[in-house]
Amino acid sequence: MLRQLAIRNFAIIESLDLDFSPGLTVLTGETGAGKSILVGALALVLGGRASADLLRTGSEEAEVAARFDWPDDADLRTRLDELGVPAGDELMLRRQVQREGKSRAWVNDRPITVGVLAQLAGRLVDISSQHQHQSLLNVENHRLLLDRAGGLEAQVADVGLRYAALMELVRKRRRLAEAQGQRAEREAFLRFQIDEIEKAGVQPGEEKALQEQRQTLRHAEQIKAALDEALTVLDGQPSAGALAIKAERALNQAAQHLPSVGDLARRLESARIEIEDVAESVRSLGDKLDADPGRLEEIEDRLALLSRLLKKHGPTTEELLAKTERMRGELAEMEDVEGALADLDKKLKAAESSALAAAEDLSGRRRDAALALGKKVEAELASLGMRKTAFQVSVRPRSGSEETVSAGGRALGPQGLDEVEFLIAPNVGETPRPLARIASGGELSRVMLAIKGVLLASDPVDVSIFDEVDAGIGGAVAQMVGKKIHGLARARQVICITHLPQIAAYADQHSRVEKEARKGRTYTRVATLDEREERVREVARLMAGEAAGEASLEAARELLAHSRGG
Repeated sequence: MLRQLAIRNFAIIESLDLDFSPGLTVLTGETGAGKSILVGALALVLGGRASADLLRTGSEEAEVAARFDWPDDADLRTRLDELGVPAGDELMLRRQVQREGKSRAWVNDRPITVGVLAQLAGRLVDISSQHQHQSLLNVENHRLLLDRAGGLEAQVADVGLRYAALMELVRKRRRLAEAQGQRAEREAFLRFQIDEIEKAGVQPGEEKALQEQRQTLRHAEQIKAALDEALTVLDGQPSAGALAIKAERALNQAAQHLPSVGDLARRLESARIEIEDVAESVRSLGDKLDADPGRLEEIEDRLALLSRLLKKHGPTTEELLAKTERMRGELAEMEDVEGALADLDKKLKAAESSALAAAEDLSGRRRDAALALGKKVEAELASLGMRKTAFQVSVRPRSGSEETVSAGGRALGPQGLDEVEFLIAPNVGETPRPLARIASGGELSRVMLAIKGVLLASDPVDVSIFDEVDAGIGGAVAQMVGKKIHGLARARQVICITHLPQIAAYADQHSRVEKEARKGRTYTRVATLDEREERVREVARLMAGEAAGEASLEAARELLAHSRGG
């Protein structure tokens, strides 16, 4: 249940805190006072579209917060747990919109995306508006309503997954068939590329090793000169090793009379051995060093070849070799394209059979749900003063389109095989026809309310908002609509914005939305009316305008008394 709505700097609202009660809450007020702005603010905190235009003039930030009782919805509680929201007594949704258009959202002070906020809110609140009346005229929405009424969302999702798998196979086969048409050209190209790389005999890491060899050969003379100079010192006459031996003998003689000198002799011995080893290594390097210009030219040519190949397939020899393997794999597939196509055809047949079976089962369930929905809506319409109205839900094979695929000679789409349309015959003896061609504004309002009444019976959402859904009705029909909305409020919280006294009279809580100008600025406030004269005067105003006299006041009292009794 929605407990509180707090609004700051939203449209013409500077600061407003609204408390809500169980049952039916009615909001009335003059046109332009801000009633629908309240619904807009609630829509924002429920994940609706945000823009800087929503901010009150002169404000840098707007904020709306909605406080709910902790939901009694297992799926929603699971989702909240996944988001890390600990269970508690209440759930607080909060949304901020800044002047530059940026928007932020929180649930119990934990940051979330607006998309997640909208998903959560969809399980908390259901909003009906005049716009939804018009949505009933869009046939695309009829299937959604039927599936929701029949509890078929899971089956629709299953068909969607099977359809997606089928379409992926269709696309894969199409690509393979197209590749087969270009097979000769592609095969020749792949063979040329592979042959070029294989003839080059590229080895992993080869380029780096060749670059090091080239660096050595380019500076061979300088390296040779430096090695010779070092060897002259290490292995000359006398050599560093021979001098070290002479010093070592002298130290050993001194050690006979001063034992501590023995350690120095031993250290010198180790150094001599290391010097002799270094001299041998320098000699070996000098012997191996090859300044052959021919070898340098070979390396330069090899590196030039590798550079050309790496520009086409690189950037490293490892990546070049990996690409070669991929091209070999593609070539192998092309060589067996007929076999691949035959394998795909088997998979396509199985996927088509699976998707078609699920879609046909869904169609049967839809037809059953259509009959049930038609009867339930007719019963609801009868309670709304349309006793002789026939309401039918047509379920027929869908026509082909870009999003469909032929399955068993039928057009299969992501939602199945069917097109759904609501048909209505307001008068006895008439053939039911499409809703858009028959229903008047008042009839459309009642059809929407009837469908909503059917859907709400199985809907986990326990807050319903009706924003001026009473277009085109009045008199006894308006009273029936008020009674119906009041009946819905026995099982859930309902908030209704209306201009009709017949609906306002059924309120459990009645609030008046007013606006006033102070110091050149417009302000909106909401006053909760008491059950005595305040509410009588407001109902009388709805009946006769601001100049309502005693007769209107008396009529308002009678209407309120009647609504309490009925």
